[in-house]
Amino acid sequence: MAFPPYEQNEWVRIQRYHEADWQSLVNLWTAYNRHLCAILDSLPAGVLSAPCNIGQAEPAPLEVSL
Repeated sequence: MAFPPYEQNEWVRIQRYHEADWQSLVNLWTAYNRHLCAILDSLPAGVLSAPCNIGQAEPAPLEVSL
């Protein structure tokens, strides 16, 4: 699986985060990350070890070592 590079600064500029209320941003990203965690929790275990390519970085698995 390969993903295109992420243009972080451009996304921040376009979405005008610098003009947003700080607490609203914290609430947004808290809710979004909880949503992503719920998705990851529902994936079959074998999928988590599949390598993912993002930009020019080395492939890395979805799984997190705790």
